[in-house]
Amino acid sequence: MPQMAPLWWSTLFMMFILSMIMVSIAMYFLPQKKSESMMNAPLEIKNMKLMW
Repeated sequence: MPQMAPLWWSTLFMMFILSMIMVSIAMYFLPQKKSESMMNAPLEIKNMKLMW
């Protein structure tokens, strides 16, 4: 388990960064009219970006 823990955390961190990058690109390219139904998720992601 101790040997697998760093690999698991690194993969989880990479997945988190990739998901944030994809969401940021989607928010940048998509117009606000289409993303009105998904306003709650981007607000949470913006708060997470401010924390980072």
